[in-house]
Amino acid sequence: MLKKKYRALLIALVSIPLLTLIGCGIGKSSEEKNSNGSKHTRIVKNKKPANETPEKTKGVEDLAISENKSNSSLIGASSERLVKLGDSISQAVLAKKTDSISKKESITYIEEKGSFIIYFKNRANDTVEFDVIKNNPYNNLSINVPAYVNDLNYKLYEVLDSAVNEDVKKQLYISSEYEMYKNFKISSVESAQRLWINGDFAVLVYSVYTNTGDYSLIGDRGIAIIFNKYGEEVQRFDNLDIDLQTAAITSDGRFVGFSHSGFETVYDAALVRTPSFTIYEVATKKKVYGEVAPEGVLTGGVSVDEVNMFHGRFAFKRILINPYDRILYSNFISPPPKKGTSEYEKRIRLSRERIWVRRTKTGIIFRIKSTGEEFLRHYDTLYDTKKSF
Repeated sequence: MLKKKYRALLIALVSIPLLTLIGCGIGKSSEEKNSNGSKHTRIVKNKKPANETPEKTKGVEDLAISENKSNSSLIGASSERLVKLGDSISQAVLAKKTDSISKKESITYIEEKGSFIIYFKNRANDTVEFDVIKNNPYNNLSINVPAYVNDLNYKLYEVLDSAVNEDVKKQLYISSEYEMYKNFKISSVESAQRLWINGDFAVLVYSVYTNTGDYSLIGDRGIAIIFNKYGEEVQRFDNLDIDLQTAAITSDGRFVGFSHSGFETVYDAALVRTPSFTIYEVATKKKVYGEVAPEGVLTGGVSVDEVNMFHGRFAFKRILINPYDRILYSNFISPPPKKGTSEYEKRIRLSRERIWVRRTKTGIIFRIKSTGEEFLRHYDTLYDTKKSF
């Protein structure tokens, strides 16, 4: 991860919709919050891919690609009773009969200050709970220092003025890239958790970050756990020696993707680790796709759309990935045209002529407002490049 200010920028990039096609409706978030913003419940419904519509009309030129919002939701949260690394998650799920979950929904959660619970229906149709904070293994580091929980439910250990030694390195996952620096100081260690849900599957990520006095990252570690709708652990990626910044999973649970931020040295601003994307086949944990960003360029998160295509971006590049057919589309992001220019006027005209309807596996369907006719714009024409991997 880059310095803390860049981490904040990265989170901002994840939450801001990418350059959208003018006139295209992208869809609304299904996350709802109470007026005070302190507590929310997330209901996620399984979405079926839309059937493709044959191409009927040609000639409407697309000037930008709409970046569809993810079906996966992001939430954040930290701990008490803990499950040791390697334990089965089923040992941590507490079965209770309760009316907390609607019978129509697969996975829900409630998060508020000091509490973060995921609810499932097991195969006996009983409600089961998973306490995200209590089961964060990084909330139980053996460091005899003050610690507190912030507003995001992240646990922060105040390792002030502690010189790095071998014991500290083992506990705090100090990166091997920093062996050349023997005397830098650690300021804090942050334990975090985030959750993404898509239909009948959820990805829970636990992370730990070690920062220096100026909040430059010098160590990180991540765990990703995948649940099905019954609250059963489907797959686990243990103690990955890389930052898991964002995650997304296909609605059938076959593929999971992660974005990873980079970080640089405190002393000479040399980039130690570059941002990247990875996609894995869940059943085998085989990496089917990986791409490293150009040096010094941040990633903007990874998401999955309604037809299970992965979306990702670097600062100036957008990618679309079909993991089933192993196809990658990509293009560079151009700045929006200035108001009053012919390009700007063209976009305004097109936005009045047609509307965005839905995605398919091969392209985006638009509808001409005046006639109601629908036409398919293939990804081959919407993206600059297409290649197999």
